[in-house]
Amino acid sequence: MSNRPTWSPSRAALLLGAAILAATVPAQAEPAQGKEELAVARLQVRSADGARFLALGGFFQARVGIGGAHASSAELSLHRTRLYLFGNPGLKDVRLRLMIGSEGSNVIGVFDAYAEWTRHESFHLRAGRTKLPVFRDWVEAAPLLAGAGRAAPTLAMLPGRAPGVVASGSLFREGIEYSAGVFHGAGDVGPFREGRGIAGTARIVWNVFHRPIDGEVDIEGVPTALVVGGSALAATALRGACGAPTGGIENPRVEADLSSVCTDGLGGPGSRTLAGVEVLLRRNHWDVGGEILAGVERLAATTTRVGGYLRTDHYVPSLQGSGGLRVSRLLERGELRRAETSLEVDAAYYIRGHELKVTSDLGVTRRDGDSLLSPLVRLQVQALF
Repeated sequence: MSNRPTWSPSRAALLLGAAILAATVPAQAEPAQGKEELAVARLQVRSADGARFLALGGFFQARVGIGGAHASSAELSLHRTRLYLFGNPGLKDVRLRLMIGSEGSNVIGVFDAYAEWTRHESFHLRAGRTKLPVFRDWVEAAPLLAGAGRAAPTLAMLPGRAPGVVASGSLFREGIEYSAGVFHGAGDVGPFREGRGIAGTARIVWNVFHRPIDGEVDIEGVPTALVVGGSALAATALRGACGAPTGGIENPRVEADLSSVCTDGLGGPGSRTLAGVEVLLRRNHWDVGGEILAGVERLAATTTRVGGYLRTDHYVPSLQGSGGLRVSRLLERGELRRAETSLEVDAAYYIRGHELKVTSDLGVTRRDGDSLLSPLVRLQVQALF
């Protein structure tokens, strides 16, 4: 019998991240979806003429907690691992990106795999597997500031990822940001994970002061910025699937809820519609904002969800930390009926800037008609490499 240790993908990612974390080049915060070209690689190789390059990066999150959608165990576990390669193969203005990783398990999956052509800052064309650009809370790679997870309404209506073609860019000196895409399927979550059908997406953001807000990328020295936007998805000719593995699901509770409505009739054609409106203000290291979300899924039965969240966060440079408060509300009508309100207090400490930080959440969730409160206690360590 062999005495050699077995190495899970998550453990391998942990060791790789720990080794790279000692690099001298500071890690940068993860850019928002659609702005991955802003990523600064810590490890890269270039050709002698600089026309071709290949870069390596990624992150991992170790999490412990009780309650909530992400923290159902008091044991420390690798909640999320990512490893990505990106670079230019030598084609003018073309950039490739491949991102693989795991989501709460040791099963490795492909999250992003696309090529992007940039004509100008006003026009990027992306083809391949990527996030469906709907909902700010989903599009942003990093939370607004302190939180360790997305809001409950976002998790209940996750757009997911799918192969497609997306045009995006910024206009009028970054006053307007847009994206429009066509995808095969309506995301890889819930009953739509099989990927059949066709979906169209659109998102437009008005940067009132010609200054975008990109999550943690620009939390220091930022002038006043106000963002107002909206996004939508419409999908048709869908066919549901039950029991298939999910590549991008982030909410085990929603996964369980969706599986409970899987019936023999779910395989028929259906449709999915999502829409969201977002507002965010950043001033003097404060973030104040919120989003209203709505979604309708039509398969064997019709399920309607409406929700939203309000949150405020404050970054304190002298303490290298931030804290915040989030209130969210979710209403669902269909085979499952629920109405719940969540309140969360969060905090973060940047041990080594963006490359190593600790975040924590304390909160409660109450479902209408239930006198009991569901607690949430969550602690997470995130390392970028």
